[in-house]
Amino acid sequence: MQPMTRKMTAEFIGTFGLIFFGGGAAAMGKPLIDVALANGLAIMIAAYVFGDISGGIVNPAVTLGGAIAGKINWQDAILYMISQFLGGIAGGFALLAVFHGTMGHLGATTINTDAVSIPGGL
Repeated sequence: MQPMTRKMTAEFIGTFGLIFFGGGAAAMGKPLIDVALANGLAIMIAAYVFGDISGGIVNPAVTLGGAIAGKINWQDAILYMISQFLGGIAGGFALLAVFHGTMGHLGATTINTDAVSIPGGL
């Protein structure tokens, strides 16, 4: 496997795990400490397993910060972010399949369309 393909795969899997386990804990209505531990453990596992491959960043905002700080070159950062977005989307769809539809908004906040438009909220 090519080095960049390997890095992108690592970021995809790590982000998938973060969304699936962290979002899943929130969607199941677990106490806040359980949700925090699920997210923290998912990030720790991703960093441990994929740290030597891609850094185990699993967060597009952190990737963007690393690129701005000059720690990640921009070409790699863009590819990482694409993989992270796709991993997050796949994790969300996996949760939809597991819960047989939406449940507790999957731990996401909703946009108050009375106060702001959908594009404004995004």
